[in-house]
Amino acid sequence: MRQCQEFRRHVVLGNGTVVQANNQTNADLFTPLKGSSNNLGMVTRFDFIAFKQGNLWGGSANYDGKRARKHIEAFVKFTDNLVKYPESSLIFVWSYIKAIDAITFANLYEYTGDVEGLSATQYPSPAFDVFAPTSPVGAPISNTLRIANLSSLTEELESPPELSNLYASITFSNDLTVVNGVADIIQEELDEFKKQDFYVYISFQIQPLPRVFIDSGLEKGPNVLGLDRNHDNNVSTLPACIPSVLVLCQRQTKRLTSLTVFLFDLAWNGTQYDAKNRQVARKVIGRLQKYTKSMGALKEFQYLNYAFRDLDPIGGYGPDNIKKIKDASAKYDPLGVFQKLVPGGFKLADAGKKAPLPGSVGWS
Repeated sequence: MRQCQEFRRHVVLGNGTVVQANNQTNADLFTPLKGSSNNLGMVTRFDFIAFKQGNLWGGSANYDGKRARKHIEAFVKFTDNLVKYPESSLIFVWSYIKAIDAITFANLYEYTGDVEGLSATQYPSPAFDVFAPTSPVGAPISNTLRIANLSSLTEELESPPELSNLYASITFSNDLTVVNGVADIIQEELDEFKKQDFYVYISFQIQPLPRVFIDSGLEKGPNVLGLDRNHDNNVSTLPACIPSVLVLCQRQTKRLTSLTVFLFDLAWNGTQYDAKNRQVARKVIGRLQKYTKSMGALKEFQYLNYAFRDLDPIGGYGPDNIKKIKDASAKYDPLGVFQKLVPGGFKLADAGKKAPLPGSVGWS
């Protein structure tokens, strides 16, 4: 895993002035900017300390859906091993495609380490051994694995532009029992989705958010995401076209295990179905929240780029971090220009005020 270290931003404030913000100058603005969305100012320039990155190994691999539980077991092991192999990453995607009336399973792989002399069919890190063709997961049915640059691997994931999309997400501990319980709920919901006729696809994705990633980011400067409060391997989940540890986070010893981010991605044709799908998302995410909370695995953190409009990602940063953002807003935007005159996004004034989603909203 490599991360660019950001060391300066140029920011247009609500009164029209331009200021620089870094760890020394306007640090009380610089830190809150990293997570506060469009609440404090307009960033017109980012300065980074770059690093050299060559080609990557990666691509998508499609698997036999009958081995879903073996896949989940491998995912949990993979997430816990990332502390040793941080150059490795994947997203596990569980989808229903209406046009072919089929459920598909895929891993989206990436490896940022040295790929010199590596072939596309070679798994480049021991982290991927749990998904090797000889593992219980089995060999992929098809794949696009290759040595390529980042843009090539990213373009492969592009969604059709003409569709309506909805994202929603939660984060929970990377625990096998919990992830299997989430999978049970997903299967039940997929059985309902199959009865509907206006979806193009429904996708559930889980991706690792290991402690090693969180600590690496904090070493390069503080932010307001609040992930430093979590001492287990988190998993984030979204109903969409996107990891977790429950018992470990309850122990007195703060083991540095991982989290899971879950993404729910829903795609459909026709704006007349927008309200219906928002209701469906409330139901699915509400069920997942209720279950993971009952298991002691639900985390406050919600990845803002995946966040559902009815949830409160900034509120999930915790009261100390919300205060940092509000203090920065009072100092650098005292008239509330970015609170009152800039539409869209998650507003600071709503942070910590939205009620949890119910887990009982039905399909009717």
